[in-house]
Amino acid sequence: MLLWLVGWLAPMSALAFGVALLKFALILWQKDWYCTTKIQQVALLETNSSLVFLAMVAIALLWFRG
Repeated sequence: MLLWLVGWLAPMSALAFGVALLKFALILWQKDWYCTTKIQQVALLETNSSLVFLAMVAIALLWFRG
């Protein structure tokens, strides 16, 4: 959000960056869970967050080109 407010990123790009930061914060907050859970749960978290990130970046780039 701060990067959008100072004009360094477009709104959708800032949201996509926020998704990546949110995933990183979740991993730091639940580090024990992340290290001990089944690999399937980690793969689901990584896959879902990467798809959301990809979709938001794609939308941001489409708006930029348009």
